[in-house]
Amino acid sequence: AYAAIRYPRRSRCLHCGERIGWMFSRAPRALFGVTARLRFCPYCGTSLDELREGNPAPAADSAVWNRWTKSHWRILGWSLASAAVILLLLGWIAYPEFRKAKRRSLASHELEELRMLDSAVDQYAIETGRDTGFRMRFEDLKFYLKAGTPLYNTGLDQFGNDYGPFTVDTVPRVPNAAATALSDVASPEFWSPYK
Repeated sequence: AYAAIRYPRRSRCLHCGERIGWMFSRAPRALFGVTARLRFCPYCGTSLDELREGNPAPAADSAVWNRWTKSHWRILGWSLASAAVILLLLGWIAYPEFRKAKRRSLASHELEELRMLDSAVDQYAIETGRDTGFRMRFEDLKFYLKAGTPLYNTGLDQFGNDYGPFTVDTVPRVPNAAATALSDVASPEFWSPYK
């Protein structure tokens, strides 16, 4: 009984020598004619009926081999299409979060520039002895900013808005246009105390 069960698993294709018995063992009802029998080798495409009847094995470019090859390409095509659809869905889900994270980064950078300008105003007032309410130009503050940065070169924020005016003992204000543009990721409390 054990041999009768194990023998089909050792069956090989007479054309290519690959083991095909596992297909029979996975569908044992096919051995008794309950379901459709396996008609060709899935490895080389050789018709098992022709081999059983003693006919010569079909050539590599036979219709049976080509039919199996086309089946392989069809499965591969469906797999690639499914992978593309999954990637598109993932991109569709992830893009809004990526865009929101980028805008949060812009808001954080804007806030950091406001802090640097606030510190530059205080340092300028201390070193030059300016009193409360004294107004200064951006050129007066450039000495206290890091050279080569966009803020140092232009005196504008990332949206092209001017940070001024600058007054001693008064914090700089976030430009209204920038606060409006980033309102979806930065609430008014986010800009405190520069709102």
